[in-house]
Amino acid sequence: MTIRIIQVGLGEWGRDWAVNVLPFVEGIEVVAAVDVDPAAIEQARAVGLLDGIAVYDTVETALRRTDADAVLATVAIAAHGPVALAALEAGRHVLVEKPFTVTLPQARQAVEVARARGLTLAVSQNYRYDPATTLVSRLVRERELGEVHGLAVDFRRFRRFDDARSAHPEFDHSILVQIAIHHFDLMRAILE
Repeated sequence: MTIRIIQVGLGEWGRDWAVNVLPFVEGIEVVAAVDVDPAAIEQARAVGLLDGIAVYDTVETALRRTDADAVLATVAIAAHGPVALAALEAGRHVLVEKPFTVTLPQARQAVEVARARGLTLAVSQNYRYDPATTLVSRLVRERELGEVHGLAVDFRRFRRFDDARSAHPEFDHSILVQIAIHHFDLMRAILE
């Protein structure tokens, strides 16, 4: 079975998904792309990422005009919640980049709609699938190293978070939202 998806968001992160992830996932077909920024659309088009697919400037238009099964939300963080909710309300499954939403009420609303409609709603937490993480998770689960009494995270980052490209003004502590969210998920993955 092929899952037909609409990719919403063609900025830097969306193009990264289009080049480094989507071509390598079996069983999916990108049938449409959405971005509100004409420059992002042109950049994606210039490198061949939009060949043979419909392109729209609103998610609502894409949802109405495209027979897709799911939506991949690779938009700006502030749009994660609204895009996910629009897709769910239109009966589409959703994979959204992290962080899931800007507010807890947005997250709860999206989860409620997904549950009520029997749809899958997932947040991309990809670090948990790294081979080192899966190995450590197995070792902990099988108690190969004994019992776990605590966890520590050693954080190293080579990009400054006061750089305008990395800043997210909608968050007081963007380093927590952008990167530490992975560490929290890694701890969950290892201890599950």
